[in-house]
Amino acid sequence: MRPHIPFLLLNAFLGVRSFTVTTSTPTQCGSFAVNWTGGQPPFVLEIVPLKGTQQVFSVPASAFSNGVGSYSTVLQLAQEQQFLVTMSDATGFATGGISPLLTVQAQSPQSSSCTPVDSVPQFFFSLDVALQQCRPYTFSQYPNAILPVTIYGLVPGGTAVVLNAPNNASEYVWNPASIAAGTSVVFVMSDAQNRTGGASDIKVAGSTGDTSCLNANSPSVTQQSTPSTQTTSSSSSTARVRPTASSTKAATSSGSNNISGTTLIAAIAGALIFLGVLAALGVFLFRRHRKKSFRQRTNFDVDGGYHDSPSLIPLHHEVDPFPTPPAAAAAPYEMARMENSAASLIPHPVSEAANSDGPPPSVQPPSASSRKTNMTMRYQPARFILHTDAEETLPDENGFIELPPQYSENRRPPAPYVSPGSGVRPSSQFSHTP
Repeated sequence: MRPHIPFLLLNAFLGVRSFTVTTSTPTQCGSFAVNWTGGQPPFVLEIVPLKGTQQVFSVPASAFSNGVGSYSTVLQLAQEQQFLVTMSDATGFATGGISPLLTVQAQSPQSSSCTPVDSVPQFFFSLDVALQQCRPYTFSQYPNAILPVTIYGLVPGGTAVVLNAPNNASEYVWNPASIAAGTSVVFVMSDAQNRTGGASDIKVAGSTGDTSCLNANSPSVTQQSTPSTQTTSSSSSTARVRPTASSTKAATSSGSNNISGTTLIAAIAGALIFLGVLAALGVFLFRRHRKKSFRQRTNFDVDGGYHDSPSLIPLHHEVDPFPTPPAAAAAPYEMARMENSAASLIPHPVSEAANSDGPPPSVQPPSASSRKTNMTMRYQPARFILHTDAEETLPDENGFIELPPQYSENRRPPAPYVSPGSGVRPSSQFSHTP
C-alpha cells in the first residue's frame, strides 16, 4: 500500500481534455507527489530542470485505478532549482499538460537526506540566440545524437509543440517559428533511441509584426489556475511518448539569450551614429578655433599697420628739400677771381646740414597719416645723400644714409675775404669735391 502523503499546496497544470494533473510543493530531497484524473495508461511523468537533464519516470499500472491516479518520487533537485513537470498518456506527449515554472524549496526536517542529482545529458544540442515570431529558428550541433531527433517545446503553464526532424538531418530549422511574441518556452531534445539531450533555459519569443504563421495549434500559455481549478488546452499531434528510463545525469546545455537580433543591431547602429556625430562636432569646433586664431594673428590695424614685428625696410619719409645733385655736378669747379666786387663764399647747403649738431631739418618721424597714405608701398627704396669716397654706412633709424665728405689732399685754404673797393683780388684758386 502506498503511504499517504499530505499535500501542503497543490499546483494544477493543464493538458488536453483527457486528464488533469496536480503536484505537491517541491522540496529538496522531499517526496514529490503527482495526482491526476482521467487519461489512458500507460502514463509517463517527466521532470525537466532548466539547463539540466530530464528525469523520466514510468508510472506503474497500479498507480491508476477507477480513473484516478497518484504517484510520488523523491525529488533529487537542489534548492532554488527551477523545473517543469509534464505528464503523458497513451494518446500523446504532454496530454496531461505542462506545469507552471516550479522552484525547489528548502529541505524539510522530516525529509530523508539525499544527494541532489547533478548529471550530464547523453548528448548536446545548440540553439539560435534569438527566437522571433514567424521567423526561422535553428537547432544544430548534435553530432552524438542517434538520428532522427525529436524536439519538444514546452510552454510553462501552457501547451507544447513537437518538432520531428527529417531522417539523417544534422540540423533542423523550425521555419517559421509559429510562436506568439512574448511567449516563454523551454526546448528539450531526444534521439531515435529515446536518449535525452538536456533542456534549455527559458527562451522568450521576440516581436516582428508578422502574424501570418500563428494559428490555433501555436504553442501558448493557457489561463493560470488556482489549486483544484481545471482548465483545458490542446496539444499538437505527432507526439512521442518516451518509455521508462532511469534518472539520468544533470548537465548544462546551451543557455538562452533573449535579446532580439534586430534590437542588438539597432543598438550598435545607434552607437555608431552617435560616435560619428561626436567626431564631426569635434572636427567642426577644431576648424573654427583654428580659423579664429589665424584671424587674430593676421588682424590689420588701420592706424598702426599689421601687428607683426617691425620690418627692417625703412618707412617712407618726406622728400629732402636739398636733393643730391647729379654726378656731373660733382666735378671740381673753380671760383673766378673777384676784382673790385663783393665776393663771399656760399656754403654748400648739404654740408651745412650734415655738419650741424641737430638732426637734418627735412627728416621727420613717420606719422599715422603718412603710414595710411603709403601703406601699400611696403618696399619703398631708401633715399641716400652720397658723398665722394665715403665708406659704407648703414641707414639710420629714419632711413637716411648720410656720408661725411672727403676732401682731396691738394686742397688749398680758402681765399681771404676782400672787402669791396680794396682793389685786392684773390691770388689763388681752390677746388672742392663734395
